[in-house]
Amino acid sequence: DRVIAETLATEKLGISGEASAYLVANLGSDRALTRSELEKLALYARGKERVELDDAMAVVGDSAALSLDDLCFAALDGDMTGVDRAFARSLQEGQTEVGILRAISRHLMRLQITVARVDRGEAPDRAVKALRPPVFFKRETQFKRQMQNWPASRLDRALDLVLQAEMSCKSTGIPTEAVCGRTLLQLAALGRQRRRARG
Repeated sequence: DRVIAETLATEKLGISGEASAYLVANLGSDRALTRSELEKLALYARGKERVELDDAMAVVGDSAALSLDDLCFAALDGDMTGVDRAFARSLQEGQTEVGILRAISRHLMRLQITVARVDRGEAPDRAVKALRPPVFFKRETQFKRQMQNWPASRLDRALDLVLQAEMSCKSTGIPTEAVCGRTLLQLAALGRQRRRARG
């Protein structure tokens, strides 16, 4: 946030909270590259008082990363149609099956962290806000719903499925697209289950 604000301030530009959250989620950890992207954004927004979300998405949008994000959320929501669409788009954009499975693993582990905190008595909002990188604000409601629908035991099972699939992609000789696709559908089936009431 600080690097973003400071870089844009040199061009006398402010930035909305939504745009800043988007940039934090989509800019990498390479500071030189980040500054280069922000300089392009400042040029794009020249003449405005502040950068808005639409400006940030127009300049810094990473379509491959967004497709992976769509895929992760669709799978854990149990959205079979969304999974098929996002999986095909991710492959078209050059993602590997192992890369897709690792993105799913990261999403599951972020859910594990927040669910564990809530299970210990922490407020869901606080648990989500503590994640780094932060959950993109437009995804927060969806992420919190997944926290409610995915208990710790099911997250553990899902992560095992994904890790086994990654090992299969590397060692069995089975077509990797088939392994990855089957695993995504298994996750979507788990995502359709509702979280059981405690007790």
